[in-house]
Amino acid sequence: MKHLLLLFFISFAVIQSSASNLVIGVIVPDNQEKIDNSACKMLQTRIQQLMTSIGCSSMQRSGLIVYPTINILNEELVEGGLKNIYITEFEITLFIYHIDTKTHFGSYAFNVKGNGNTFAISSKNAFSKLRNNDIEFSKFMNITKQKIYSFFESYLDELLNRAKAYNQMKQYEDALALLYSYPEGISGYDKVNDLMVEVFKSYQNANCNQMMQQAQGYIAKRDYESALSILSMVDATSPCSSESKKMIKEVEEKIDSEISEAYKREEKAQERKERKQRMIVNAIRDVVTAYCNRTQPSITYKNIFK
Repeated sequence: MKHLLLLFFISFAVIQSSASNLVIGVIVPDNQEKIDNSACKMLQTRIQQLMTSIGCSSMQRSGLIVYPTINILNEELVEGGLKNIYITEFEITLFIYHIDTKTHFGSYAFNVKGNGNTFAISSKNAFSKLRNNDIEFSKFMNITKQKIYSFFESYLDELLNRAKAYNQMKQYEDALALLYSYPEGISGYDKVNDLMVEVFKSYQNANCNQMMQQAQGYIAKRDYESALSILSMVDATSPCSSESKKMIKEVEEKIDSEISEAYKREEKAQERKERKQRMIVNAIRDVVTAYCNRTQPSITYKNIFK
């Protein structure tokens, strides 16, 4: 049995649970030995699809990761005819791991077999057969999620302190990425959310021009309510405050009178508050996504465990 896991690159995909905003980064092997980059990319895609099949969607990175180890169970070369055929069987084991605290939450193994004219092609073919409807894997993840939720509840104080330190150093995106990894709906999330909003206000005061551009994008699409929600988040002390107020006035002149009145009526205050909160969460998600897309460091196999 040959172990092939030597060097990894982080695909800062985030797996977001529809129920509790569970954020998991996906790490796959880089091209190495016989397995080329296209086969590794196929493995990454299949892992993401596998996570999607249990109610998750790929977004961006987290300190919580899922990564595979790959073992060759069997390798056979069938000679004959015009072309040789490689038949390969792999054992792929997925590990759930928190990088910062070096905490493992469990592992699950799949066996896959593929064939092709070269070893690389047979590897890609094998990885493409990773099933995304594995009932036993779903059961494993349901149990693992509960372990992860318990871990984050115990990790809350440390996470908040780290985020506050980032905020004080004006590393707002680092703070937001860290806070965004905390699962929504579990104990302590209110504290995380409050700090996340506080950090976001600091971020948008320093980067309000980006919010203006985001609002203009919504206006261009005639999504006036979203534009108003974004503009309403601009703090009065922000350098963009005057521009925001001007844009709000211009939008309200364009918006349908019925929607405009509904937006202004006092009885809609709670609805506006909830909509604003949703827009803040979406805006934070967009900031974290853009940040993580810009920062994709590599990590070696040894770095994971030392």
